Amino acid sequence: MYLYRKDVYCMNPLFDVKKHIIGIDGGCSLTNGAQLNALLIPHAWAGMDEISFTAYDDFPQMVAKYAQSAVAGSVEIRYTDSIIKLSEKKNGIARVVHVSSPKSFYVPEEWLYQSGDEWHCGNYSDAKLAVKVGEVLSVVRKTPMGFLVKKDGVQGWYCPEAVLQDKKA
Repeated sequence: MYLYRKDVYCMNPLFDVKKHIIGIDGGCSLTNGAQLNALLIPHAWAGMDEISFTAYDDFPQMVAKYAQSAVAGSVEIRYTDSIIKLSEKKNGIARVVHVSSPKSFYVPEEWLYQSGDEWHCGNYSDAKLAVKVGEVLSVVRKTPMGFLVKKDGVQGWYCPEAVLQDKKA
């Protein structure tokens, strides 16, 4: 799950062969894009190289009509460090500043919540996935900023220019 990794929001199990650890937490009930993971252990003496997994989520699927290049995230917000300052809100999109980084970014308003006097942003990354025409994507959420999707357990944004231009027309 993404809590185990700093480089990507991936809900798949993490296999650490050196430490003999398998983390199977897929984020169910904790985060957008969560999935239920199950290990497939072929026999009682199976080594880590023999163990695989399967995953389930019930998100609707879409077929990509446009290609999109991967873009690494400029911001990664985790629930353990989520305090933000709200700059503005417009058309379902908010401009915020992450207090501890202090990176400025846009986020769908629905990710924001208030606790006491502080504003917070739910688990969030602005990374875009590499997508080829015809690939099947699980749609976690449709927002004014594009589609938050999963591909092979990895979560990111699908918002190619062609789609965004269609929305403006």
